[in-house]
Amino acid sequence: MLTVNKKAFTEITLPEDLVLEKQTLKAGATLKEVVDVAIVDRKRSTAQAPLILDAVMKALEAQTQCVHRFSLLIRPSLLLL
Repeated sequence: MLTVNKKAFTEITLPEDLVLEKQTLKAGATLKEVVDVAIVDRKRSTAQAPLILDAVMKALEAQTQCVHRFSLLIRPSLLLL
């Protein structure tokens, strides 16, 4: 997953803090940082996988909403007005 999406994962950030058992990743941390933490701490990250997945999905959802809002702003029909 990280290999294919590395560029995007270095640009997309957490919209809110991710509190894990041994550390907290602050809002603004990249998704690559989240994945790196999960890889380094594999044993503990298995138990925390739902938290990590939820944080990644929220970041992707926020990114999608931002792109959607932008696309609404630049619809071709609006440019004709």
